[in-house]
Amino acid sequence: MLDMDEPGRIAAKECAALMTPGKAYVADLPYKDANECHVNDRSDAIPTAIWGAKPYRPDGIVDGASITRESLKAAQAVGYTLPYPELNRRLGGLREREITVLTSGTGMGKSTLAREVGYHLHQVHGLTIGNIFLEESKEKTAQGYVAIDNNVPLGKLRADTSILTDEQWDDSLAKVVQQRMYFYDHFGSLDSANLVSKIRYMRIGLGCNFVILDHISIVTSGEVSSSEGERKDIDILMTNLRSLVEQTGVGIIAIVHLSQPKGTPHEEGGRVTMSQLRGSGSLKQIPDSIVAIEGDQQGDDSNLRLTRVLKRGHRAYASVYRV
Repeated sequence: MLDMDEPGRIAAKECAALMTPGKAYVADLPYKDANECHVNDRSDAIPTAIWGAKPYRPDGIVDGASITRESLKAAQAVGYTLPYPELNRRLGGLREREITVLTSGTGMGKSTLAREVGYHLHQVHGLTIGNIFLEESKEKTAQGYVAIDNNVPLGKLRADTSILTDEQWDDSLAKVVQQRMYFYDHFGSLDSANLVSKIRYMRIGLGCNFVILDHISIVTSGEVSSSEGERKDIDILMTNLRSLVEQTGVGIIAIVHLSQPKGTPHEEGGRVTMSQLRGSGSLKQIPDSIVAIEGDQQGDDSNLRLTRVLKRGHRAYASVYRV
């Protein structure tokens, strides 16, 4: 029974860890120490704290008796519907506390799909969205949402902003960009620890339900690589993102690039496999779901895209949606 301030609680854990497991008990006083209990006429709290002391367990170890039916039912994972019926059916929607990866070859529309999903979650489900697009400015990301809201191609809008009236611009800004939307004002690489800190703030400080990260590779490209290289850096990043998702409940939609296949290039219709995710095996092991975009940019149907679900970690959720 040490002081109840931070140094005292840390010392209590360090002392208890030295003793035989199950033999150490940690008391909890209503004031800083026994003396303050006497001064505040709470001498009775001292024996109460001694007899009510709880067995010491290292952080993270929980007695199964503390898990209740209510806590398990409250942990129900309900999916938010997507704007694409077949993809929605296969994934069972998107859930918070999960990592969803989008991948494809170059120029196939990964960022566009991510924004379309973010727009749908924001407008249809009333969710708060965080945007970390590291290869474009916050202005371009916001323009993308305005373009979606007005059903015009982003490239066309950026080439001629006058295709929308001032009223249309203002309406889309007020409806989409300026409420429940947050943007990271940065262009280029962002180190792993700083990224995790930004996402944590978006979740806890701003209440973001989902954060869109475009893209994983650029995060580690700016780091001083570990002795084991880029693969290890990505392993560390993905592990940290997994921990962040579990701790805070935020949903992450992350874009990942592909390695060039040995056969047909992805940009010419080559099929995408999980082994082609560029950088590390953790990119296919840690995410809950992985969606690939395929298409032949050189073919007759160059604008046609096929979405392939490479991984869906929760097949049992296929019929559970929040509409």
